[in-house]
Amino acid sequence: MRIRAAAFLWALICSGTFTPPAESHPPLEEKEALVDKALEDGADDPELHLTRATLHRQRRHWDAAAASYLRAAALGADRNQVDIALAQVFLEANLPLTAERYVDLVCVRAPEDGTALITRARIRRILEQQEKSAADFARGVTLLSRPDPDVVREAMAAQVAAGHPEAALQLADTAMKKIGPVATIQLPAIALELELGRREAAVLRYDALLAQAPQHEVWLAERAEILEGLGRTTEARAAYEHALALIRKRPRERRSKKIAALERQLETKLASGAKQP
Repeated sequence: MRIRAAAFLWALICSGTFTPPAESHPPLEEKEALVDKALEDGADDPELHLTRATLHRQRRHWDAAAASYLRAAALGADRNQVDIALAQVFLEANLPLTAERYVDLVCVRAPEDGTALITRARIRRILEQQEKSAADFARGVTLLSRPDPDVVREAMAAQVAAGHPEAALQLADTAMKKIGPVATIQLPAIALELELGRREAAVLRYDALLAQAPQHEVWLAERAEILEGLGRTTEARAAYEHALALIRKRPRERRSKKIAALERQLETKLASGAKQP
């Protein structure tokens, strides 16, 4: 019952239920007071100590956060969860070697824990162990059932930093098989394809994006520019015209500065015969 109460308390704190409607979240001091009050009646509740540790981290009180995490572990909190959190605390405290020791324990106990591997990858990146960081990122993303797009981008960047651009693209594709053609992954993958001189592959990636958003004028124009560079001028011109037509359908008040600038560029390009890449 106490674990459920602690979880409910934390949900209320995060949702702002204890605050006036004008505030989206209670101030940190109010959250701390609520948790401290709950600890008076539930000092042996590991979930409350985990919550208290999170609040200490928000205040950057690293020693207090570590103590709360260790207390939670002593009371039965999941040891892998605690050790990952401790690794993150020590990383935030600029103690990467200590952080690595804690997350290594998890990687030994649970080698299939994707979150632990991602955490260790970040630590190894700071320790300038680029190859090891890239390997951990790649395995971690592969193990996560629904990897966060930001994590995937980190993992891709780690592969590039280690000199493995092809691996970065493979990782992007692996992730998108799980979560779909997410633009925040696909766009850096397109940039990488272009850096590698793989313009046909970049076009296919734009095709995947446009299947989800067929009226995205910027993507249409960027795809058209690649087609033009490939010598596929008829297709390029049709794509430019399509993008321009979509922009002109927008009311003036719904055209951002970026879209207005694109409109002028497209008009100029089409007037010149769309011959310049």
